[in-house]
Amino acid sequence: MKWIFLMAMLVLFLACPTTYPRPANPSDENGEPPTFTFMVTGPGINKTISSNESCPPDGITNNFQVVYLQLPADRTFNFTYAVTDHGGVDLADIISSDTTMINLFPTFPDRVSIVTFPEDPQKMLRLPGRSPLYTSEIITGRLQTMNVTRRFPALVFQAWDGSRNQIFRSLTVIVAPEYEPEFGYEGECR
Repeated sequence: MKWIFLMAMLVLFLACPTTYPRPANPSDENGEPPTFTFMVTGPGINKTISSNESCPPDGITNNFQVVYLQLPADRTFNFTYAVTDHGGVDLADIISSDTTMINLFPTFPDRVSIVTFPEDPQKMLRLPGRSPLYTSEIITGRLQTMNVTRRFPALVFQAWDGSRNQIFRSLTVIVAPEYEPEFGYEGECR
């Protein structure tokens, strides 16, 4: 009778799933920051850029200073911001640094924290990592341009992995009523 009980306990113990505090992956400690992609879709645009965007003529990588997003004023577009890290994503933010130019609205507001600043026209969508950490986190939503004509580094992307390695990129956005939507390259990258 004891053996039957012990065998039943062993089978039950082996059948239970085991959860680790975070994915066990050696790259977690390699000092590499997360990477991301940002996709904008809507009337006239279906484009994706990545945190490793390079300047086509000479291959300059990680240089968002040469990349811009051009959008018509007073329109709404869909966006997807996806952050990836082999060791797990601890935190992902997308920030509109000027809501009088661009405003962000998350698709799933129950999972995303919306942070506003009373004295500043900024709005941050923050997605905290889960426990255990996942290798990817995604924020989807709507991006609304206001009825203005302006050029400004209006979108900021930042993310941290489980080891607190960070990525930070700022994207210049050009908004004007007469513009067609596009991602483009400036200067020598044109």
